[in-house]
Amino acid sequence: MSTFDEQQKLIDEKQQLYGPIDDFFSRDPTDEMAIHVSTILLVPKESLEHGGFLTYNQPPMTLHKNLKSVASLSTEDRHLDPHEATVVQRNLAEENACHRRDDHECVFMATADPRVARIVPFSWNKNKANVHETKQVMGAPKVFFNDTICGKLSDLLANPHDLGSSDKHWNMIALNIQLLNYWSFACCGLKCLGLRPKATQDPDAPDSTEDSPKVSGEAEWEVVIQFHWLNRRWAKPNVEMDLTGDESMQKMAETQIKYEKARRPPPIPQKGDGVFAAVRVNNCVPLISGQTFTLTMSK
Repeated sequence: MSTFDEQQKLIDEKQQLYGPIDDFFSRDPTDEMAIHVSTILLVPKESLEHGGFLTYNQPPMTLHKNLKSVASLSTEDRHLDPHEATVVQRNLAEENACHRRDDHECVFMATADPRVARIVPFSWNKNKANVHETKQVMGAPKVFFNDTICGKLSDLLANPHDLGSSDKHWNMIALNIQLLNYWSFACCGLKCLGLRPKATQDPDAPDSTEDSPKVSGEAEWEVVIQFHWLNRRWAKPNVEMDLTGDESMQKMAETQIKYEKARRPPPIPQKGDGVFAAVRVNNCVPLISGQTFTLTMSK
């Protein structure tokens, strides 16, 4: 069975597990949002089965609450307070550590003078009001992780006594300003393929900072990440949609499978005839989905 046949089989199984979505929203089928349908299509099947975070055989109100909490991981659907009095500033020492670790160049394009991108947004825990908002959605990672990992994530990302807790070099990556702009519009993403001990250990870790010094003898690890262009929908994820015709769950699934059959090309711009693209300047090789890169840092 091909990868795409397996994907279609998984979509069919998810639809059977979840039941007709518009039956669940029978009072108003348009109450469903695109991000809810995307969530169901993308989460592991286990999270929809019995005992899963999004299983259909739990009380409808609980299911709806859990589904909305996952949707709230999108910054489009969160209400963070920009006027909180106590706000930590971006950690420049950690940014410098990121630059040193990534050799002062864009990880993907090899261009000089890159910017620093945060993987978990800086706004999530820059003040107590935002930490409170983040705390409200920390149940959502249960669709991907077990309770132990979710607890650790909550302690790490939503600790009111440690503002800016995720503003560390391990949550940063050096990007060309062009890619940083694409990143901000969710046109590209990263997948962690795994960790492995570095074969040759360097006692002078380039990612060490005054706030996060490398402990003498602490092992260095290689983090393997994979670049992907994303199938970007330009409609807002929290816009209500009618789950019939071209907006059906099956139609969205077919669109994604077609995109993956095309090997995940750059998204199509919302306006104009320009294209999304990037090139690794040291060898003139276009940046395509599936390329892997390795970062080195202490554990």
